[in-house]
Amino acid sequence: MAVEEIHILHHTHVDVGYTDLQPVVYAKHVEYIGLALDYCRATDDYPDDARFRWINEFSWPVKRFLEQRPDRAEHGIPYLSVSPNSMVSKPVIVARPFYWVGPGGGRALVWLTDWRKGWYGEGHVLGFPQGFEVARRNVLDYLELLAREGYPWRVLALHLAADNYPPSRDLPDLVRSWNETPGLPRMRISTNCTFFERMLEWHGDRQER
Repeated sequence: MAVEEIHILHHTHVDVGYTDLQPVVYAKHVEYIGLALDYCRATDDYPDDARFRWINEFSWPVKRFLEQRPDRAEHGIPYLSVSPNSMVSKPVIVARPFYWVGPGGGRALVWLTDWRKGWYGEGHVLGFPQGFEVARRNVLDYLELLAREGYPWRVLALHLAADNYPPSRDLPDLVRSWNETPGLPRMRISTNCTFFERMLEWHGDRQER
Protein backbone atom coordinates (compact mmCIF):
# COMPACT_ATOMS: atom_id res chain seq x y z
CA MET A 1 0.00 0.00 0.00
CA ALA A 2 1.38 3.41 -0.99
CA VAL A 3 2.03 5.94 1.76
CA GLU A 4 -0.28 8.91 1.25
CA GLU A 5 0.63 11.01 4.28
CA ILE A 6 3.90 11.60 6.16
CA HIS A 7 3.83 13.03 9.68
CA ILE A 8 7.02 14.79 10.83
CA LEU A 9 7.43 14.50 14.61
CA HIS A 10 9.84 17.29 15.49
CA HIS A 11 11.56 17.32 18.86
CA THR A 12 14.99 17.34 20.45
CA HIS A 13 16.58 14.28 21.99
CA VAL A 14 17.38 14.96 25.63
CA ASP A 15 20.93 13.79 26.37
CA VAL A 16 22.07 15.58 29.52
CA GLY A 17 25.85 15.98 29.69
CA TYR A 18 26.54 14.63 26.19
CA THR A 19 26.88 17.87 24.23
CA ASP A 20 27.56 20.28 27.10
CA LEU A 21 27.62 20.63 30.88
CA GLN A 22 24.39 19.72 32.64
CA PRO A 23 23.35 23.26 33.66
CA VAL A 24 23.85 24.46 30.08
CA VAL A 25 21.75 21.60 28.68
CA TYR A 26 19.01 22.24 31.24
CA ALA A 27 18.82 25.91 30.27
CA LYS A 28 18.81 25.16 26.54
CA HIS A 29 15.87 22.76 26.75
CA VAL A 30 13.77 25.32 28.59
CA GLU A 31 14.82 27.94 26.02
CA TYR A 32 13.78 25.61 23.17
CA ILE A 33 10.18 25.63 24.36
CA GLY A 34 10.11 29.42 24.09
CA LEU A 35 11.63 29.21 20.60
CA ALA A 36 9.06 26.60 19.58
CA LEU A 37 6.22 28.88 20.69
CA ASP A 38 7.78 31.76 18.74
CA TYR A 39 7.97 29.58 15.62
CA CYS A 40 4.34 28.52 16.10
CA ARG A 41 3.29 32.16 16.10
CA ALA A 42 5.55 32.96 13.14
CA THR A 43 3.89 30.30 10.98
CA ASP A 44 0.27 30.97 11.94
CA ASP A 45 -0.44 32.11 8.37
CA TYR A 46 1.16 29.03 6.75
CA PRO A 47 -0.94 26.19 5.36
CA ASP A 48 -1.99 24.02 8.28
CA ASP A 49 0.30 21.11 7.37
CA ALA A 50 3.34 23.42 7.38
CA ARG A 51 2.60 25.22 10.65
CA PHE A 52 5.26 24.67 13.26
CA ARG A 53 4.62 22.03 15.93
CA TRP A 54 6.94 20.72 18.64
CA ILE A 55 7.03 17.64 20.88
CA ASN A 56 8.70 17.45 24.28
CA GLU A 57 10.45 14.15 25.01
CA PHE A 58 10.73 14.73 28.76
CA SER A 59 8.53 16.43 31.32
CA TRP A 60 11.18 18.35 33.27
CA PRO A 61 11.82 21.06 30.63
CA VAL A 62 8.05 21.61 30.47
CA LYS A 63 7.80 21.76 34.25
CA ARG A 64 10.57 24.33 34.43
CA PHE A 65 9.01 26.36 31.64
CA LEU A 66 5.63 26.26 33.36
CA GLU A 67 7.15 27.74 36.47
CA GLN A 68 7.28 30.91 34.38
CA ARG A 69 4.14 30.14 32.33
CA PRO A 70 1.73 28.30 34.65
CA ASP A 71 -1.20 28.58 32.23
CA ARG A 72 -0.74 25.29 30.38
CA ALA A 73 -1.31 21.62 31.26
CA GLU A 74 -1.41 18.15 29.64
CA HIS A 75 -2.58 14.73 30.77
CA GLY A 76 -3.39 11.28 29.43
CA ILE A 77 -1.18 8.72 27.61
CA PRO A 78 -3.21 6.70 25.07
CA TYR A 79 -0.26 6.50 22.64
CA LEU A 80 3.49 5.97 22.86
CA SER A 81 6.09 6.81 20.21
CA VAL A 82 9.42 5.10 20.95
CA SER A 83 12.72 6.15 19.37
CA PRO A 84 15.69 4.58 21.18
CA ASN A 85 19.31 5.56 20.57
CA SER A 86 20.75 3.20 17.94
CA MET A 87 24.26 3.60 19.35
CA VAL A 88 23.34 1.94 22.65
CA SER A 89 20.39 -0.29 21.74
CA LYS A 90 19.99 -3.30 19.48
CA PRO A 91 17.35 -3.28 16.73
CA VAL A 92 13.95 -4.57 17.78
CA ILE A 93 12.12 -6.12 14.85
CA VAL A 94 8.39 -5.86 15.51
CA ALA A 95 5.33 -4.93 13.51
CA ARG A 96 4.53 -1.26 13.86
CA PRO A 97 2.39 0.10 15.27
CA PHE A 98 1.45 -2.44 17.92
CA TYR A 99 -0.55 -2.49 21.12
CA TRP A 100 1.40 -2.76 24.35
CA VAL A 101 -0.94 -4.55 26.74
CA GLY A 102 -0.31 -4.25 30.46
CA PRO A 103 -0.92 -6.93 33.11
CA GLY A 104 -4.17 -5.24 34.09
CA GLY A 105 -5.49 -5.30 30.52
CA GLY A 106 -4.83 -1.66 29.71
CA ARG A 107 -3.12 -0.94 26.44
CA ALA A 108 -1.30 1.79 24.54
CA LEU A 109 -0.81 2.03 20.79
CA VAL A 110 2.97 2.11 20.19
CA TRP A 111 5.00 3.34 17.22
CA LEU A 112 8.64 2.27 16.97
CA THR A 113 10.98 4.26 14.74
CA ASP A 114 13.14 2.58 12.07
CA TRP A 115 16.61 1.72 13.42
CA ARG A 116 17.98 1.79 9.86
CA LYS A 117 17.29 5.51 9.68
CA GLY A 118 18.79 6.53 13.00
CA TRP A 119 15.84 5.96 15.33
CA TYR A 120 14.94 9.46 16.56
CA GLY A 121 17.28 10.92 13.93
CA GLU A 122 15.21 9.72 10.96
CA GLY A 123 14.72 13.23 9.59
CA HIS A 124 18.43 14.02 9.88
CA VAL A 125 19.45 10.77 8.18
CA LEU A 126 16.94 11.48 5.41
CA GLY A 127 18.48 14.90 4.81
CA PHE A 128 15.94 17.38 6.15
CA PRO A 129 18.64 19.77 7.44
CA GLN A 130 20.17 19.80 3.94
CA GLY A 131 17.02 21.22 2.39
CA PHE A 132 14.09 20.26 0.23
CA GLU A 133 15.82 18.57 -2.71
CA VAL A 134 17.95 16.28 -0.56
CA ALA A 135 15.00 15.40 1.68
CA ARG A 136 12.72 14.77 -1.31
CA ARG A 137 15.17 12.35 -2.92
CA ASN A 138 15.92 10.45 0.27
CA VAL A 139 12.32 10.26 1.50
CA LEU A 140 11.10 8.93 -1.86
CA ASP A 141 13.86 6.30 -1.83
CA TYR A 142 12.78 5.31 1.67
CA LEU A 143 9.13 5.06 0.63
CA GLU A 144 10.16 2.77 -2.23
CA LEU A 145 12.03 0.57 0.25
CA LEU A 146 8.99 0.37 2.53
CA ALA A 147 6.76 -0.49 -0.43
CA ARG A 148 9.07 -3.36 -1.44
CA GLU A 149 8.95 -4.64 2.13
CA GLY A 150 5.15 -4.57 2.15
CA TYR A 151 4.56 -1.65 4.53
CA PRO A 152 0.76 -1.90 4.93
CA TRP A 153 -0.31 1.58 6.06
CA ARG A 154 -1.28 4.77 4.23
CA VAL A 155 0.31 6.96 6.89
CA LEU A 156 3.91 7.13 8.14
CA ALA A 157 5.63 8.96 11.01
CA LEU A 158 9.21 10.24 10.82
CA HIS A 159 11.02 11.62 13.85
CA LEU A 160 13.17 14.70 13.32
CA ALA A 161 15.47 15.09 16.31
CA ALA A 162 19.10 15.10 17.40
CA ASP A 163 20.94 15.34 20.69
CA ASN A 164 20.01 18.61 22.40
CA TYR A 165 19.26 20.31 19.05
CA PRO A 166 17.07 23.42 18.96
CA PRO A 167 13.80 23.65 17.01
CA SER A 168 14.23 24.04 13.24
CA ARG A 169 12.72 27.25 11.85
CA ASP A 170 13.42 25.96 8.31
CA LEU A 171 11.11 22.96 8.67
CA PRO A 172 7.82 24.78 7.92
CA ASP A 173 9.25 26.13 4.65
CA LEU A 174 10.47 22.68 3.64
CA VAL A 175 7.06 21.14 4.33
CA ARG A 176 5.28 23.94 2.46
CA SER A 177 7.57 23.38 -0.57
CA TRP A 178 6.96 19.65 -0.36
CA ASN A 179 3.18 20.03 -0.40
CA GLU A 180 3.34 22.52 -3.26
CA THR A 181 5.23 19.98 -5.41
CA PRO A 182 2.91 17.78 -7.52
CA GLY A 183 3.10 14.01 -7.20
CA LEU A 184 4.33 13.78 -3.61
CA PRO A 185 2.41 12.32 -0.66
CA ARG A 186 1.08 14.87 1.76
CA MET A 187 3.53 15.91 4.48
CA ARG A 188 2.55 17.44 7.81
CA ILE A 189 4.40 18.82 10.81
CA SER A 190 2.54 16.81 13.36
CA THR A 191 2.22 15.53 16.89
CA ASN A 192 2.10 12.00 18.23
CA CYS A 193 -1.60 12.32 18.96
CA THR A 194 -2.47 13.53 15.45
CA PHE A 195 -0.43 10.75 13.84
CA PHE A 196 -2.02 8.00 15.91
CA GLU A 197 -5.51 9.39 15.39
CA ARG A 198 -4.93 9.35 11.62
CA MET A 199 -3.67 5.77 11.81
CA LEU A 200 -6.80 4.70 13.65
CA GLU A 201 -9.09 6.76 11.39
CA TRP A 202 -7.73 5.16 8.22
CA HIS A 203 -6.97 1.65 9.43
CA GLY A 204 -9.12 1.05 12.48
CA ASP A 205 -8.06 -1.40 15.15
CA ARG A 206 -5.97 -3.67 12.91
CA GLN A 207 -2.63 -3.20 14.69
CA GLU A 208 -0.64 -6.07 16.18
CA ARG A 209 -1.10 -7.06 19.81
